[in-house]
Amino acid sequence: MHKLFSLLSYPINIDQELLWNFIAYSSKIRQTISILLMKGKVAIITASSTGIGKGIAEKLASEGVTVIISSRDKKNIAETVAEITARGHKAHGIVCHVGKKEDRTRLIN
Repeated sequence: MHKLFSLLSYPINIDQELLWNFIAYSSKIRQTISILLMKGKVAIITASSTGIGKGIAEKLASEGVTVIISSRDKKNIAETVAEITARGHKAHGIVCHVGKKEDRTRLIN
């Protein structure tokens, strides 16, 4: 058992597995709500032509978000945009080095 303090400021006993299941379930609900609120929006994802950034872009695109793929590598951007749009999702690409102010400005305009 794990002691959890309630809003009334006294400890209540709760099964640890139940607590972890509740936390995991709450997280899934928050994640689902967040995705639903983003549907139809535009997300700019930096460093998104490969790796984790690409995975995030693919997930958001699959949930109805228009994704802006940005990276320093034009070829990787084109490939990632092509992959996402081939699945019927909306994606655009912009070459951007986030260390350069003029690139960052171009990315958001």
